[in-house]
Amino acid sequence: EKKDKDLKCQEMMYHQKKSKRKYQLQKKKEEDKRRVGLQELSLERLLKTRDFEGALNVLQYYDINNIPKEKRILDHGKYEAKPWIIYCYFHGRKYEECLEEIENFIVFLEAHLKNGTLIYKDYGSEYTLDDYKLFKALCLYALGDLECREIALHCQPSPLRTRLLYHIAEKQKEEMEVQIRHAEIQDHDDDVANHMTVAAMMVSRGEFQNAADLFKNILLKPEHKHYHALHYFIALCYYQIDHPNRSQHILSNYIKQVPDSFGALNLAASNVFKLLNGLQKQNNKQSEDLENFSYPLSYLDEIELSSSGSLGEMEQAVIEHNRIVFKQSRNGDAETTFRQTLDMLQESLWNLSIYYTHHEKYREAYQLVKEKQPVYIMDTVIKATVYMCIVLEQQQQQKLMIDPETWLKDDVLEELLGEAKHYFQLIGNAPCECDTVLGRQCMATYLFLSEKYNEMLIYLQSLESYVPFHPVFHWNLSIAYLKTNQFSKALAHLEKIKGFVVFFNPKMASEPPSQQIENSEYLKHWFYCKLKSDFKRDEIWTIFHSIEQSDILPPSFSLYLLRMIANMCYEGKHYFCSLEAFQLLVSRSDSPDESLLRGRRGAAMGFVQAAVILASTSSPIDERFARIMSTSLDEHLKRKYAKGLQQMLMWLAPSNPSLSPSSTTYMYTQLSSWYQSSIYCNIL
Repeated sequence: EKKDKDLKCQEMMYHQKKSKRKYQLQKKKEEDKRRVGLQELSLERLLKTRDFEGALNVLQYYDINNIPKEKRILDHGKYEAKPWIIYCYFHGRKYEECLEEIENFIVFLEAHLKNGTLIYKDYGSEYTLDDYKLFKALCLYALGDLECREIALHCQPSPLRTRLLYHIAEKQKEEMEVQIRHAEIQDHDDDVANHMTVAAMMVSRGEFQNAADLFKNILLKPEHKHYHALHYFIALCYYQIDHPNRSQHILSNYIKQVPDSFGALNLAASNVFKLLNGLQKQNNKQSEDLENFSYPLSYLDEIELSSSGSLGEMEQAVIEHNRIVFKQSRNGDAETTFRQTLDMLQESLWNLSIYYTHHEKYREAYQLVKEKQPVYIMDTVIKATVYMCIVLEQQQQQKLMIDPETWLKDDVLEELLGEAKHYFQLIGNAPCECDTVLGRQCMATYLFLSEKYNEMLIYLQSLESYVPFHPVFHWNLSIAYLKTNQFSKALAHLEKIKGFVVFFNPKMASEPPSQQIENSEYLKHWFYCKLKSDFKRDEIWTIFHSIEQSDILPPSFSLYLLRMIANMCYEGKHYFCSLEAFQLLVSRSDSPDESLLRGRRGAAMGFVQAAVILASTSSPIDERFARIMSTSLDEHLKRKYAKGLQQMLMWLAPSNPSLSPSSTTYMYTQLSSWYQSSIYCNIL
């Protein structure tokens, strides 16, 4: 019995020890878990990963609850709350909140300190009251408030102050001040921040290659090898000078170091979009260059997943904007998104201008860009294109007398045309663009606006093998050939883009105007080239009657084409076709003017002349008559002219001895009497 009691006691003690051990292990696991959680929430980690929202939450919790340094678990008392709240606001691009915090902090400091006494030795840095006034100037500069200059000038000289005044002078276009500040920066050539400022200035001026070279020089120094973000800046420069492949290769180094970087992933998406866009233009051929790249939208999805809903307003705006761009959306969603992000993203303004231009809303596009100074190459192209479209649209309206109350003044129109020509010539002559497709297209456009069509044709011909099939390019090339009187080549290019004309392809009606070739302009040029180089009477009248039966074009356009056919056929000595056109014009006019009647008489005379020349041959009369009447005449006109022509050929036959000037005059008079007018021999 005693042994049993001892065994039970031992068993009980064992279970107690076991339970205690289990409890201790569980408690240790919970403590370890809590420590890991606290480590992930530590301010040092949040700031290192640039999670400024998370850092702000921690700092504001300390600040609001007045938690003393020694009781702060997340930073072990290393960080002063107020200065680091300001830091997080500024780097999180919340400049208005940052400005408010700085102003409150300055008031606090002025109340407790005198003469800018040293206020903090915060985490290895020392800041004075004067420094916070300079930080205020930085916030105002970020908000676009020029008051920042006065504040900066009243601060103590420092490298940061010099850099700020350098940027302010550049923004205000004060070239002398820029040179002075640039000289001050060069005096401190060993400061990497000064090199970064000069590179940033190059970027703002569009000197991307120079900026990339400067960033590379910084990276070459052994002490700067850990500046991984410079890879991102170099990649950004190469993206801007249209080298997406090189940009993506350089960017991969940075993404390895910072896989969740918003800027890097967004730039990678933009590179892939540009590469895919280039491939689509090459007849949709696939390339091995893209095997390692994902579809651009997947990068945006990755950004949203890695952020876990912590994206700021600016980042969210960038994603929404780029989704629309990557989808190449041209519906109402695009306009809405671009308008919503207009105040935050400069690209939205230019993309909205493109949207309006695609939809032929040139006045709206003009209002957007007229006050904006382009910095990048594409900005310049967009502004020049909008100005050109405004000028061409008004010139067309003036010809047709449409909406004269909306016209711009002639001097304004002349100024816009001059600026458009200047911008196109600027890009066409730029050393970095003169041998690119874009540069040559811009130079061709400048030559078109300057009416130098032979030179324009040379530039367009040089691009023909490099530019993928696009209706607008072939349209421009056809215009160049037409203006240089090469009508058969112009017609060949017009035939290539027939499918983009709604009249010939009704399915194109659902496409935006920018994807179509305008019906009336195309048909005008097609008829002109057809009449000049490849005259086929049956084809011309077949298409003309189709136009008359169609509801796409107004009746006035049919009259315009009739006049063109009448005059150009007369000029090209296709007298019978001209006669038909003049007869239709006369019949459709209640009181035809004298020019139409003279034209009809002249066409009839020309037709008779052709008959006379043919009749002067020695072939049999029946054969000559058959040759004239085989010209696919209208059946009614065949019956009308047959008897008179046959009799005329008999009269004019070389074997007819009775032929005399008086009988010839009689024949002409008889033939022309069907038109109730007389024709004189001397017209021949």
